[in-house]
Amino acid sequence: MSLKNRIIECLSDNNLKKVDLANATKSPRATVSDWTSGKTKNLSGEKLLLASNYLGVNPEWLGNGRGPKYKKNKNQFFGSSGYESDLQELSAEYANTGKVPLISWVSAGIWCEAIDNYNAGDAEQWLPCLEKCSANTYALKVNGESMTSIIPGAKSYPDGCIIYIDPLLQPTNGKRVIAKLPGSNEVTFKTYREDAGKKWLMPINPQYEKILIDETVVICGVIIAKYEPE
Repeated sequence: MSLKNRIIECLSDNNLKKVDLANATKSPRATVSDWTSGKTKNLSGEKLLLASNYLGVNPEWLGNGRGPKYKKNKNQFFGSSGYESDLQELSAEYANTGKVPLISWVSAGIWCEAIDNYNAGDAEQWLPCLEKCSANTYALKVNGESMTSIIPGAKSYPDGCIIYIDPLLQPTNGKRVIAKLPGSNEVTFKTYREDAGKKWLMPINPQYEKILIDETVVICGVIIAKYEPE
């Protein structure tokens, strides 16, 4: 079942309208129309949490059709303690301390459009992940120097290191993220930054350009860990 059909089914089950879902998820009506028309293939982060909370369904099921449709209480999947704790609860609910797929940057771009679990033959390699993460977490090998710091001792992601991405987490100011740009088959790795009412994708290396986030940029996931071999 597609994202479109899962959302339509939930709206029908609860006798809700698209405008209700738009209000609950703080989204324009046109955005929700994209969800229900099939134009949008993937929900993640805050929108997924808001939608699944409002519809009373398991966010893992709403996001990719895996797992049970309902968890806990059909009318309220999450508690009332705020989205940060909801995200922690979601991570714990679908904790995975096993292996995640190392995939290509092109595959990550495809994943961003249609989130799904990988099968054994889809990955270049399967790597251990010691952090709690959702079942959709994957790994990428960093290409290039845009996230390499020129300051000794500062946080850095040099070419060749491995980063782990959880697509169900919501980006917050200062988090490292994977994003897909318009007209690209791949994703880009940058720091998510909010400043003066605008949102940016910022490189660590000042020799590279920052990117303004507009409605055409899709945040595909948040980095939860990195592995850098000696």
